[in-house]
Amino acid sequence: MIEAAMIWNEPNNKSHWDFENDPGWAVFSQMTTLAGQ
Repeated sequence: MIEAAMIWNEPNNKSHWDFENDPGWAVFSQMTTLAGQ
């Protein structure tokens, strides 16, 4: 069973999201988290 997945962030060019560069990602991540529950 997969417990976590690392998603590569192309716009920020790093493996962890920089919400200042991509503020819409916070909204998207909240939506996908709620959809998965």
